[in-house]
Amino acid sequence: MLKNTYDDTTIDYLVPFRILGYYRFHCIIGLVVKECIPEMQEQINSAIKILAKKYGNVHPFLKHQNAFEFIIAVILSAQTTDNLVNKVTPDLFSRFPDPETLANAKIEDVARIIKSINYYKTKARNIIQTAQILNIKFQGKVPDNMDDLLSLPGVGRKVANVILSDYYKKPQGFVVDTHIKRVSYRLGWTKHTNPEKIERDLIHIIPKKYWTSLPKQLIALGREYCHPKNPDCSHCPLTDVCQKNLLITTKKLNEYTY
Repeated sequence: MLKNTYDDTTIDYLVPFRILGYYRFHCIIGLVVKECIPEMQEQINSAIKILAKKYGNVHPFLKHQNAFEFIIAVILSAQTTDNLVNKVTPDLFSRFPDPETLANAKIEDVARIIKSINYYKTKARNIIQTAQILNIKFQGKVPDNMDDLLSLPGVGRKVANVILSDYYKKPQGFVVDTHIKRVSYRLGWTKHTNPEKIERDLIHIIPKKYWTSLPKQLIALGREYCHPKNPDCSHCPLTDVCQKNLLITTKKLNEYTY
């Protein structure tokens, strides 16, 4: 364990690794990107440039017209695909278009509309309670700061980060969903599997100016190439800077006998 000289928090370090004899990444998580050794910084910068060229400005995947619709959709998206959420929200928002109407909804009515998504009963209760708090405490407005967002039922760091980053364009952290968790681990940007620890690692090695655009680009990469099973490494645009792919290549070279 090492001490972060910037915010005096205890941090882990990224496990060093060697790839094909050329790359050795020894980056102390917690130090700014420019203080990573050149190879690690170059790998990160290259990946950011490649993803920006490949995906550009990716719009949020969840359909919404305003902050209220967005936060409700994001709450519903937990452990559920965005496509499923996008199928139920049009009916939901036509019936309950604002915090006031949703706050007065019956749980069984909301549950009936969203029953095709995972944990729909719990989510129905959460979004009604969230609407009630928005209506009473925040005058029907969705908060634009982390502490107030985390006070809402069904809102954890991931949901709060999505709202702050994608809607308000004021990121206070790095979104970590199932795709980013998988992709960042394979790229070698973290050695953790816990979302909060992954976020801590990413915010220390990714410049803040990319905290809004890069998460959506990583998600797009995860959906298109970096699948949980059978990732399409041969066609992935990050194949040359990916720890997982290069380590596999190294293993094959080491196993080859002349």
